[in-house]
Amino acid sequence: MGVDYSRHRLQQTLKELMLRWEKANTDWDDQVSRDFKTMYLDPLAPRIKTTMESMENMSVLLKKMKRDCG
Repeated sequence: MGVDYSRHRLQQTLKELMLRWEKANTDWDDQVSRDFKTMYLDPLAPRIKTTMESMENMSVLLKKMKRDCG
């Protein structure tokens, strides 16, 4: 499993999580659900974006290393 695959999988998993949250939130819409979203889901997207950017940089470096080192 390469970095590119893992990055793609992370992106897809976040999308799936958000879709499932939207579905759950149609039935679970109270202060506890809003607190849960604020505490756990809201901070997740920017962190995952940063992680994916780092993974992209790592992928570029690994490809360059393979090219340079044969």
